[in-house]
Amino acid sequence: MIALYFALDIMITVIQCFVVLPSIVASICKEKRGKWAKWLPYIILILMVFLITWVIKSPYLHIPLNVLSTIFVLKLGYKDSFYKITTCSLLYIATVVSVDSALFVVINEVMAEPFVVIGDQQFGAWSTYFINAAALMIASYIIYAVLKDFQCEIGLKDFIVILICYF
Repeated sequence: MIALYFALDIMITVIQCFVVLPSIVASICKEKRGKWAKWLPYIILILMVFLITWVIKSPYLHIPLNVLSTIFVLKLGYKDSFYKITTCSLLYIATVVSVDSALFVVINEVMAEPFVVIGDQQFGAWSTYFINAAALMIASYIIYAVLKDFQCEIGLKDFIVILICYF
């Protein structure tokens, strides 16, 4: 039974790395380093996310390390400016965290048993994973639709405003 919940967790991570992030990157970053940039950064990111999640026990380090790893893998795959790549990374993490947080609040109010305990680990009920997957896909579509014609260069002043809003 625990394998099912690990598989569902992996499914959400794959959706985050192969649907959410690419929809943001496709809108903002335009200069790929090669054909491999279409898929390799996302595979590396999945591996890094799993490594961070399973090795680093402090949950307070997960978000900063995920932001840094996203910046790193995007810089490997794209020639765009550091500001654009970091903006993609921050928007990606903000999207994932806000969708998860909003769903947690809604699901906690709507469902009688939003969590299951298997052994000594707590997981979301299986239905929450599918709701989360659908919400992430919808958020990805909305972000892409809003940003698909993004043509601006992000300079230092723009980036400072983004950082202030992010924090």
